[in-house]
Amino acid sequence: TPEATYEALECLGGAGFVEESNMSRIYREAPLNSIWEGSGNVICLDILRAMRKSPESLQA
Repeated sequence: TPEATYEALECLGGAGFVEESNMSRIYREAPLNSIWEGSGNVICLDILRAMRKSPESLQA
């Protein structure tokens, strides 16, 4: 999550902000990573659609 990434970056201090550090890239990509698979609403709609299509999957 972006919040956890920010905390980790803060722990590293200035070393986390330099471009040679992987942490700066992770910090920039954190917002993207949180929506990579789609928003929570879209994922919920996919699950509901799958449940309607095969209700027996709920027993698993």
